[in-house]
Amino acid sequence: MKMKSFDIEKIGNGLSSIVNVYVKFTSPNLSKKNSKLIAELADKYGTDESSLLASEKLFLRRDTIFGKLTSSTVKFKTAMAADENNKGLKLPTNPMTGAIEVPADQLMKKLEIRDKFIGPEGEFTILKERLRGIFSELKAASKERLGKLGEEHDWDSFTEAKFVDKYTLTMHWVQSTYALTTSRDLAVAQEVADIATANQHDAMVNLAKGSISNLLSSMTDELKKSLSQVREGDRFGQLAFDRFGRAYNALNSKAKSFFNKGDITELDDLLDQFNALGKIKRDNIETKTQRSKTADRIESVLSEHDELMEQLGL
Repeated sequence: MKMKSFDIEKIGNGLSSIVNVYVKFTSPNLSKKNSKLIAELADKYGTDESSLLASEKLFLRRDTIFGKLTSSTVKFKTAMAADENNKGLKLPTNPMTGAIEVPADQLMKKLEIRDKFIGPEGEFTILKERLRGIFSELKAASKERLGKLGEEHDWDSFTEAKFVDKYTLTMHWVQSTYALTTSRDLAVAQEVADIATANQHDAMVNLAKGSISNLLSSMTDELKKSLSQVREGDRFGQLAFDRFGRAYNALNSKAKSFFNKGDITELDDLLDQFNALGKIKRDNIETKTQRSKTADRIESVLSEHDELMEQLGL
């Protein structure tokens, strides 16, 4: 990879423009191991109990309030990970911390999404309170559904604390540690910058490169859909190329926040390729030969995409 010396101040500013968003979800175990049945089966078939697994579904998930709660969390996580400026693309997730790297200018939208799901009138909040209101009825229905198996449980021990309250969905965010907000911070930062070692600079460069690599990783699956559609898909439309246009916008914005043109030539080349693919018009591809050549071109670009991702450290 051909690189020249980096603009450390620019990289620091770029790192400061990232907000790390953390989403956490917990849920109760809706099934329970049946040790008695395992023992009976082991005795009947002459099998060691450690070789058997038998459990009961205390509460069903499909088409129930429990399933709706799980679905709500999936929608929340998806919305939090979505790139608000480039439809269909996901924001990068730090593989070490699990944090979603949200550009600062998208934070307010993410806070609106938070309130939509886990605010006082949020979807998840309402579903959880609905579960609380009907939990006693659900216990009675489950006991009846399980028949004789249900009679073996102490249903009074299955409390709201063990099931309803175990459903939690939280979101919190922290500003990058590189964000400087006070004059004292700026003064200290300047002093640090004056004595910074090459290793410290390298660490900042690696963080920036890692952020680019995470973004490339997050868009991989979406871009591969385009290759599949152009190569052999029946639903081959303009979206196959629009994805690359959106990928270009997201990658270009991220790259410019850290690096100058020429710092990483492979990154510049990939941006040019994304931009060119994003400008292709579906209507101009009329023959099977044109379609095949276009698919080959996309496949080549995706290969460059994977190679750059690996070079940058992922």
